[in-house]
Amino acid sequence: MRTPSARSTLRVVVAAAAITASSCAVTGRRAAPVPCADEHLSCLPFGASGPGCEISGRVRIELPRYRFRGLCRVVHAEGGRLRIDFEHSSLFGAVRERITILAGDSLVIYREGGDRSIAGDEALDIVAEGLGERIEADDLLYALLLAFPRCADAAGASLARGGGGYEFRGDWRGREIELRCDGEKGARSFEQRFAGSGRRYILRYEGLVPVGERSYPRHLRLSRDGGPEKISMEVIDIKIIAPDSLEFYIE
Repeated sequence: MRTPSARSTLRVVVAAAAITASSCAVTGRRAAPVPCADEHLSCLPFGASGPGCEISGRVRIELPRYRFRGLCRVVHAEGGRLRIDFEHSSLFGAVRERITILAGDSLVIYREGGDRSIAGDEALDIVAEGLGERIEADDLLYALLLAFPRCADAAGASLARGGGGYEFRGDWRGREIELRCDGEKGARSFEQRFAGSGRRYILRYEGLVPVGERSYPRHLRLSRDGGPEKISMEVIDIKIIAPDSLEFYIE
């Protein structure tokens, strides 16, 4: 297996996270339309709020050129700040690295042992190289169900009810999006199809992990429709916290 350069490693890890931000196919019977008044937010793990939380899990990334597996720690602060610490190795343990990603108003990538961090447009360019699409710095929040577009945020937004859950559709950030959720199990799938290229990424949410009076998906599974990319995250633990503001700074 090919040993990646530092820049290639950053591209793969961040693109993998970004791909997770652009997901999920939906199938099944159509639901009955209802007025779009953000009812779909009730299906998300924390409803319309985005509380401070810490998620730990195992990640496996399989892309055409590289394969990685490792441990992931995600810290979210109310207001939309996100930190992801990813410690990984190749599937055969030949390469071991730690990478930190800060996301929210901007995107910052830091590789432990590297000579500098990469931020702003340069960081987004790395994501675009790996993903083949331009995304926003806060897209990771939406992938992790810590935020979701409201009816007013999406052009042509529509909401339908069926089977005890909702289907939300609309045009958002140059993508056709669709969320399908179950009344008891919460979010089940989230699809984003890029209008320019037609690429569609499929993220499915499976199982549940209790967190207070609510629950979070146990498994997040990503694949690109018609492509070989596969990314999965198994959540080991999640807890509500008030993170220290220093978590979102890298010296």
